[in-house]
Amino acid sequence: MLDRDVNFSHLTPEFISDAKFREARSKVKLVLHQDWPAHYNSGIAHVLVKLKNGKEFAMDRSYPIGSREEPLTREQFKSLYLKFVRGIVPEYQMEKIAEAILNLEKLSDMEEIIDLLTFRHKMGFLNMS
Repeated sequence: MLDRDVNFSHLTPEFISDAKFREARSKVKLVLHQDWPAHYNSGIAHVLVKLKNGKEFAMDRSYPIGSREEPLTREQFKSLYLKFVRGIVPEYQMEKIAEAILNLEKLSDMEEIIDLLTFRHKMGFLNMS
């Protein structure tokens, strides 16, 4: 909520130990529902935000966005994919890989996407047949 984003930088020791975020975590209360089934996505996630002025905002979610029940749109997938591979996958390949993933059912041969995802093309393994 503080950054209005979640990305890899939020998973670093520096970020986790930042005073601003430590203070924010101290204001969060986690309530475990022992009466709910203990398997993945087995209950409703209830989020309640209470402001200092007494105003409250609440929302329930039965399934996470991106689950089978609430799949991502193509645009949502592409946006998240590009966000998380930036800096890992070369810029010139990011779009190509995203399109290949979005169109897996149309691929006649998986070798091209495997080459892109494993960097095999960088090692001279293309067209080995």
